[in-house]
Amino acid sequence: MNTPQSAVRSSQSTDVLIIGAGPGGYVCAIRAAQLGRRVIVAEKARAGGICLNWGCIPTKALLHGVHSLHLAQEGAQFGLTCGTPVMDIARLAAWRNRVVERTVRGVEYLIGQNRVELVTGIAEFVSPREVKVTAPDGTATRTLADHVVIATGSEPAALPGLEPDGERIITSNEAVMLRSVPARLLIVGAGAIGLEFASIYAGLGSEVTVVEIMEQVLPGTDREIAGQLERALRKRRINVLLKTRVASVEKAESLTVNLTAADSSSSSLDPSIPALVVDQVLVAVGRRPLTKGLAIENSGVRLNPKGFISVDDQLQTSQAGVFAIGDVARAPLLAHKASREGIVVAEQIAGLASSINLKAVPNCVFTDPELATVGLTEAEAIAAGHEVAIGRFPVSALGRAATINRLEGMCKIVADRKTDRILGVHILAPEASSLISEGALVVQHGITARELAAAIHPHPTLGELLMEAAESVHGQAIHIPPPKS
Repeated sequence: MNTPQSAVRSSQSTDVLIIGAGPGGYVCAIRAAQLGRRVIVAEKARAGGICLNWGCIPTKALLHGVHSLHLAQEGAQFGLTCGTPVMDIARLAAWRNRVVERTVRGVEYLIGQNRVELVTGIAEFVSPREVKVTAPDGTATRTLADHVVIATGSEPAALPGLEPDGERIITSNEAVMLRSVPARLLIVGAGAIGLEFASIYAGLGSEVTVVEIMEQVLPGTDREIAGQLERALRKRRINVLLKTRVASVEKAESLTVNLTAADSSSSSLDPSIPALVVDQVLVAVGRRPLTKGLAIENSGVRLNPKGFISVDDQLQTSQAGVFAIGDVARAPLLAHKASREGIVVAEQIAGLASSINLKAVPNCVFTDPELATVGLTEAEAIAAGHEVAIGRFPVSALGRAATINRLEGMCKIVADRKTDRILGVHILAPEASSLISEGALVVQHGITARELAAAIHPHPTLGELLMEAAESVHGQAIHIPPPKS
């Protein structure tokens, strides 16, 4: 964006300039301010970034609405009579908006209370540590900073032949707005984003089909846990087609989507896979780092072949004094990972030793039941040379699970047989996203299965899953039959 010279204000300086006020940027800003640094944050939209405005928060608000509808529908099992529950889509969307607004305002309040200057505008590099921010009214300010932190996040990835039009072929940005509920929805991609929207739209009445090119849902997740989730999704009338890809889309009054086996050439369709006629296609094949519009070529930083900003273990880029955190820097693309990286960078700028253990970053998928994992999968542990011991405990064996009528799922613990150290924790259960915090602590600090099992867990709770699974590593779980010898 070229700004007239007359609109450019005099330059200013600061200790830290952060580009992006998402969960990486605003956390970095607050910690840097807590440590006595002068901080400016440039954000082109609203504080909270993609997570609070378009991703984590609004989708979870919608999922809560769908879960509440499900609870109302099953209430007759325990004596609740309330008629046939009906979801008002407009009011659900309004609920989502209220949740987002409350959360964003909370972040803006915290930024202000910590004396961080929040500037609305588009940031462009002039030089490695000088950034021009152009406000919506066209005026621009140049800021020279001792340290610059790039925290611009990511955007939905695209597929050739499935370019979004915002109406019939959409991305998560349009799906979260919930303008309508299509009768027939095809979701391309069985990752976290695809499966969460499958849960939302199927729960609201759509006939949902999910197409995934890989051989399991949630590729990279422990195969056993992912397989259980797939069965749970099918029970909720979500059709899942694995090792399948979209070959072409024919646009008429409806969309005819031609599918083929993942290993087939693009020139031939697999006649055993019928074409699908749908009303809408949601492309959910992941996200890509967002650096466009930054004049990144003026920053001195390098990008890797996938478009991420190259960083070292301390999140330093190839340019001294310039850092990159969150989705724009490296996988996994998770808000809580970005937040921790923001803290690490702020503390390093302040001269403190700080680090992040990427092997102990939990990942959560807010389906029903929820899936959450941290650490190594069984396959990864074996590939890394570990002799593994596996502990499993089913949700159905918990008294608490029976009381809330949620019996699907399990906890699986992957441990090193020689050292007993827990390498990975994988949970499919109600509230798995909360339960995995204990798993993250266990993996982060190298706690053993016997140590976890010895920690007294309150009863009746879902948290007993981890204790019992840890006991199961040694075949000593109390509430399931002993393993067959």
